[in-house]
Amino acid sequence: MAFHSVFLVFLAGLALCSEAAPLDPPDAKHPLSVKVVDSVRGSPAPNVPVKLYKEAADGSWELLNSKQTNEKGGLPELTTREQFVAGLYKLELDTASYWKSMGLNPFHNHADVVFTANDAGTRHYKIVVVLSPFSYTTTAVVSDPVD
Repeated sequence: MAFHSVFLVFLAGLALCSEAAPLDPPDAKHPLSVKVVDSVRGSPAPNVPVKLYKEAADGSWELLNSKQTNEKGGLPELTTREQFVAGLYKLELDTASYWKSMGLNPFHNHADVVFTANDAGTRHYKIVVVLSPFSYTTTAVVSDPVD
């Protein structure tokens, strides 16, 4: 049963990134976009607080921005091209507040997605996070380097 649930969440993430569900065109000013999906309801997850951090030289995390997903579960303007330089980044999604607003008591307080960006040139990143009260999964669509 657990495998079946995880497999369904995986398929939902793939559907969001497949040709059947076209992606928004990359935005040159905003090279990172986030999409959050509620796997319980099978719909976008609005009002999920998201923080973007960049790893500093000393290994600490520097907060770059903090916003909430829109009514479509999207967050297209989390950073700018100038701010999104090569480095290690962390997205922190406040999943506890999202599930508690729905009357559920989740297992995770937040979901972290840590990734390296622009190490081979400037790219566009679309990160999809599929949430359930007891798990989350992520996938990313990364463009070829752009000028």
